[in-house]
Amino acid sequence: MKLFVSLVALMNFVMLDLDAVNAFGQAGTLYEIVHLEIDQQYRDWYKARKGKDIPQGWVLPVKGSLQGHPDAGEIWQTKVNEVLQRYNFSSTTHEPCLYRGIYKEKLILICRQVDDMLIAGEDINLVRTFAHELSTHLNVTIGEAPSTHYNGLDILQTREGIKISCGTYIRKLQKAHGWNDVSQKLLEPIDPKCVKLLESTEGPHNDSNEGKLLRKKNGFNYRAVVGEIVYAYITSRPDYAFAVSLLSRFNTCPAQCHYDAVKRCLKSLIRTADEGIWYWRRENRMEFPTSEHTPRQIEEFEKKFPILHDPFLVSGICDVSIAPGILMRRSFGGSLIFLGNLYLVMYVAKLQPIVASSSGEGEFVQLVLTGKKIKYVRTVMEEFGFPQTEPSPIFGDNLSSIMRWLIMSAPQIVHDIWTLGGLLFKNGYMLIRILLSFT
Repeated sequence: MKLFVSLVALMNFVMLDLDAVNAFGQAGTLYEIVHLEIDQQYRDWYKARKGKDIPQGWVLPVKGSLQGHPDAGEIWQTKVNEVLQRYNFSSTTHEPCLYRGIYKEKLILICRQVDDMLIAGEDINLVRTFAHELSTHLNVTIGEAPSTHYNGLDILQTREGIKISCGTYIRKLQKAHGWNDVSQKLLEPIDPKCVKLLESTEGPHNDSNEGKLLRKKNGFNYRAVVGEIVYAYITSRPDYAFAVSLLSRFNTCPAQCHYDAVKRCLKSLIRTADEGIWYWRRENRMEFPTSEHTPRQIEEFEKKFPILHDPFLVSGICDVSIAPGILMRRSFGGSLIFLGNLYLVMYVAKLQPIVASSSGEGEFVQLVLTGKKIKYVRTVMEEFGFPQTEPSPIFGDNLSSIMRWLIMSAPQIVHDIWTLGGLLFKNGYMLIRILLSFT
């Protein structure tokens, strides 16, 4: 989704949403014959409606695709693909729900998540025309243009850019929990003073009597609230990455300090409900309203990052906190993947899978993990029609990890490090720069 919105902003497109009506019902028949056993509730309904009894043991044949059946999703995707292939649209191998095609000599991009679709193009009238053509093959409802929501996300399309957020979802959480007295004062997701306590404390298991009493005392399910925060983090709130990673480690054994922390985290999310990710256009679209967002001031260390000449080139940045937790001693690493150093398309923050014996090793492991993600996004971009003509830069701040990579992969250029102007390594798809001033 974030890769799609990045491309829409870069190409100065506008988006229109579609929602399939009873998608699995219109997908077609299942691959095998399936029958449903008739329960007593259906017999009672049928008796009241038709005045007839249904004998015990009778079954109903399923004549169409049924939600929940293992084949239902594949059948629906096959139907959608067949419709789009009539217009010569193609998808990618690793992201089969991204489509690209030419309609009336204009490029159209499509993002699909099961029965929800976003269609993007340069001309909104052309996009709407194409949507109406699709509606002759698929039973869909066409949203308003420009789109303001998609699959639980809020979308704001303005003159200067596009913002994705989940404010509507967060306000529903607030209402569900009854936390209407939350003040508007900004609050960190996790109290920095409590991090060591949270990492070193383990509570009773959820299924134990102590765990059940703790859940009853606090009035909410710890794991459920963590899951609610996880959705916001994954969709549009990368600033909650550390909080999500830390709190989710104790899903099965939270202590009282974790209950307090997760409640604080959700209240912090409520106070910043409308925050999200901005994707700025390269040129203004004057038919849209202007944005009320005021960009923050660029910090000094951010000025060290060059603006790439190719805005579609995949790049990354990573950093590591070495063994912050005393329970597992694994390092905490984070990676951000961009298009052109400006458009965020992927992010991850989690404990590393191994225990690093030094800061250099931890940074090296994170560089490798970031490189894998970059290679994946590059593959998708290439197949989606946006060729990667240069190596992808990865930005790090640890010299020893870069030296280790060099010695292992390109020892012949180690002696030239200080004459390369900061360019340390290039192997065809990856390029690493070091920023000694980055903290």
